[in-house]
Amino acid sequence: MDVDLVAAAHHRLGQLLEEHLLATDVWEIHLGQERKLHRHPSPEIEPRSYLGAPEHDALCWSREQLSAARTSSDRYGCGVSPLAGFDDWLHSALADQADKAGQSVDAYVAQAVAARLMDDVTRRHGDTGDLLARLTGAGIAVPGYVDAPDPVVADPERLRALHATGLLDAPREVAYDRIADMAATALATPGAAVTLVDRDRQFFVAMHGAAGDSPEERQTPLDRSVCQYAVATGEPLVVTDARIDPVLKDNPAVTDGTVVAYLGIPLIDAGQHAIGTLCVWDTHPRDWTSGHVNTLRDLAQLASNRIFSA
Repeated sequence: MDVDLVAAAHHRLGQLLEEHLLATDVWEIHLGQERKLHRHPSPEIEPRSYLGAPEHDALCWSREQLSAARTSSDRYGCGVSPLAGFDDWLHSALADQADKAGQSVDAYVAQAVAARLMDDVTRRHGDTGDLLARLTGAGIAVPGYVDAPDPVVADPERLRALHATGLLDAPREVAYDRIADMAATALATPGAAVTLVDRDRQFFVAMHGAAGDSPEERQTPLDRSVCQYAVATGEPLVVTDARIDPVLKDNPAVTDGTVVAYLGIPLIDAGQHAIGTLCVWDTHPRDWTSGHVNTLRDLAQLASNRIFSA
């Protein structure tokens, strides 16, 4: 995946790979970094074979080819190869922004492509798990996406139980909307929801005050989910101020001010699989009491009865 993401940027120079490399040092270009691989023998002695090439179509260059490539592209300030369609001004702007981000241009471009790829797959309800794992393995961080869910969240049996409910991407139901509304009213919070935690996203079966009805408007990437931690433990999650919580303080839903205080009760089936939560949250710190927890637990039981008896 790492080479695939930057292959387009190396297309013009890729023709050099067709030239025979005799006994010279072979180098791999990976996101603008060099790594000496091995001595390459004459093709008359042994067929051409590059370390890692069968799996990754590695771009390998002789020392002379590397020097020539740099000479042709240094004027763009873009590492090894220019981007097709970019003029000098665009290359200069690209190099400037990459420098401000503390990245090489190749790494900057690869991260941008990876982020777009993840967004497109998520929007089309594709499975981003393998994609994210490959990007992570290639050393490409994708802001806004967790690199690996908790093992409990990713457990195949739990996921089967989740999908068996038939509620993922299902139309909104008045019964669940009423439970979320009752939770918000009973605990005097601006937000409440019945949530389902999938492997790479969180889906809202119901949300107090939510305007959107389509499945696309009722989901978020898993990295915005606070509910995933209640699902992972199978226990109520009580958070007074997420901004100072060592686990939650960097969660995007916390950093953008959506969630400060949080209380969530996991929804657990007969097989002891937590598939989601009934949760409430506030934009200010809250000292939750045992009364709050018990009230939300009773309402969560109503949601569980409906989900698992259907």
